Amino acid sequence: MKVGLGLSSKIKIVSRQDFDGTLEIEVNGKKSVVSQKFADNLFVV
Repeated sequence: MKVGLGLSSKIKIVSRQDFDGTLEIEVNGKKSVVSQKFADNLFVV
């Protein structure tokens, strides 16, 4: 699955599931659901 992330991409967190930490994110107008592990590996400046 490609989320569309790249350098200087803007990420919006749409929602988070409390039971497993799954996040719904929006990148360039496209919504995707990602795991907590995926999110843990993002580096935000």
